[in-house]
Amino acid sequence: MPDRSGIASALDGGKGRIREAVEAVRGDHGAGVLHVAAAHGRTRLCAYLVVELHWDVNAAAAGS
Repeated sequence: MPDRSGIASALDGGKGRIREAVEAVRGDHGAGVLHVAAAHGRTRLCAYLVVELHWDVNAAAAGS
């Protein structure tokens, strides 16, 4: 997978807390970024979240 550290770092303003910054992102109806990425077929983003950020694939959307 290509290095995405520059993009990820921009998400958190260079604070080194990429996972926390991404967790704060919510789509319509409280859907998390993994749910939104999967719904739009963004498999490479899904893989990055799961493999690199150790995302919990069983996490429920906010308000679920």
